[in-house]
This record gives sequence, C-alpha cells and structure tokens, in this order.
Amino acid sequence: PLESIVLQRYDDLVVYIVDNNSKDETLNIVHKYLSRLPINIIASKINNGFAKGNNIGIQKAIEDGCDFIFILNPDMQMEGECLHILTHRIISDEKIGVIGPIVLDRDNPGNYIQSYGMKVNFKTQKKDIYFAGKKLSNEIPIEIYVDYMLGGAMMIRSNVLETTGLFEEDYFMYNDELDFAYRINKAGYKTLCLRDARVRHYH
Repeated sequence: PLESIVLQRYDDLVVYIVDNNSKDETLNIVHKYLSRLPINIIASKINNGFAKGNNIGIQKAIEDGCDFIFILNPDMQMEGECLHILTHRIISDEKIGVIGPIVLDRDNPGNYIQSYGMKVNFKTQKKDIYFAGKKLSNEIPIEIYVDYMLGGAMMIRSNVLETTGLFEEDYFMYNDELDFAYRINKAGYKTLCLRDARVRHYH
C-alpha cells in the first residue's frame, strides 16, 4: 500500500505504520519509503490484532493534531485520486462521521466489486453487501449511505472518536468494525461510500 500512498500525491499527510511484531521483511520495506513519505513507525513487541493495533496508530495521530484518520490495511491499494475524493466529500458535510471507497476484488479479472458498504441488522449481525460481485460501471450509484463498511479502508473524523470511542480491543480480529459502526450510527453520524474513490483488495 505504500507505493499507492506515494502515487496519491497528497501533501497534507502523515503516515503511521503500526507493526504488530512482524516476522518478515515488513520493516525493511517500510524503511525504503522513509525518503518518500512522512512515516512514523510504531513497532510493537506483540501482535495486538486489528483493533488494538489500529488504536495505537489512531491515538498517536490524534495527539499529533490530525483531523482525519484513514485506515488502510497492508493488503489494500488505493487507486486514482482516492484520498482527495474522500477528503473533499467528508469536509463538505459535518454529519459524515465515516467515509470510505468502493473496494474492488483483485482476485477477479476486471473491476468487480467486493464491497460497496453494507446494510446490517445490528441485533442479529445479518449483513447484506451492496453490489458484491457486480462489475464497476456508471450504473453503480456515485455515492451510497451504508450501515457500515470494511474496516481495512475507511476515513474517520478525529472529533467523532471523542464521542464514539476507538475500536473495541476485546475483538482481536473481525466484528470490531461492526461494533464501531453501531456506535457511529447510535451517535447520529452518517457513513458514506464513494464510487470514484477506489481501493483494490489483494487478500
């Protein structure tokens, strides 16, 4: 994802990398980008999981005065002007607490949608993924309000987190973004996905 961040050419940006005790070449790869991106490396001695790992980076970004937090998993790559599109739209409406891109499935040839956000029953946790498996085209709505989106690529207002709290760290992996989405909805904030902001999921 680091190369895709470089290609965004987004000036007002700080990158926080939380390394959950990786055993491979991750940190060596990251160090090669230090001259190209403003990167803060936060190395952990244990694998904290998704929720706590992201919370560590979020807390540091908030302390540093970042207005928006964009979470990007290492198996996601941004395309086009993804960051500019997301930032421009979330700034336009203070009721948008979370905004995210359409997620394209790398494993299917062509631009097929993995997720364009989801409708969910928060009591039963039954989920319906919008436009899953559909080919990306102009027939897909340019934006859509959803109940929640994949946690691996989403932008959050920092001041919203003061109301909702961060990710629930009792979830090591999965359901953490569902729990977070419930609190976003309960606090009265909107969750929006944009078709023209795109990431590709490499699984």
